[in-house]
Amino acid sequence: MLSNYPSQLLMDFAKKHNRYVKTFDKSLSAAHKSKRGNRRKTEVLVANYPI
Repeated sequence: MLSNYPSQLLMDFAKKHNRYVKTFDKSLSAAHKSKRGNRRKTEVLVANYPI
């Protein structure tokens, strides 16, 4: 299993090699919204088995 951030290269690799992909959208902090809004980050898991 590989944990990474989304990229076209990663998605192309996963598709080419028939990998399983799961995407998570998470808040960067448990704290209240910052001045710049609710900051979020997307994480992608890629595996050669069902996730």
